[in-house]
Amino acid sequence: NAGDFVVGSPGATTLAPGATTTLDVTFTPGALGTRTAALHIASNVTGSTNPFDILLTGTGLTANQNWMQQNFGTTSATGDAAPTADPNHNGIPNLIEYALGGDPVGSTTGTSVLPGVGVDAAAHCLAFSLTRYLDRNDITLTVQAADTLTGAWTNLARSVNGAAFTVLETGAMVSETGTGGTRAVTVCDIYQTTNPTHPRRFMRLEVKQ
Repeated sequence: NAGDFVVGSPGATTLAPGATTTLDVTFTPGALGTRTAALHIASNVTGSTNPFDILLTGTGLTANQNWMQQNFGTTSATGDAAPTADPNHNGIPNLIEYALGGDPVGSTTGTSVLPGVGVDAAAHCLAFSLTRYLDRNDITLTVQAADTLTGAWTNLARSVNGAAFTVLETGAMVSETGTGGTRAVTVCDIYQTTNPTHPRRFMRLEVKQ
């Protein structure tokens, strides 16, 4: 996997006996899992150390594995790093923290990352708002609605692997705004707030890996 490793120039190309120099190797995985290459350093030294060979090894991680490594020092979804774990005890499990850009181990974000619900006065509908992270390319987000908390729940709109939300149910509306790595998303319910046959409506977000 030589293309995954980029070797920089050494600090010096001529060394006196006993002297040292350094060079940087940058790893950008082209696929998931273990990636390897060999670095051959040629010199005017005679013997088996010319070229001097260094085995390069790296691991390509999913976005979620990289997030776990940064926050928990592991890529294993167990213990405090498990999707359903809540190590900072703020009531938000890790999978939701990951999906919505929360801090799973600190208290800097708290519940502020959770979606919001309000009434869209112009569209006369219940509106569900959340932030979509474009780099969360290994989860599926689905906004759902129902007349009661026990369901049945209707899938209104869905984002797959970090892509934009698409409408799943006739009458639902989706808007996305923003630049860079995030989008502010609003999903409107299929029924207007003045609909007498649906006097109460509930909305929620389903997150799946």
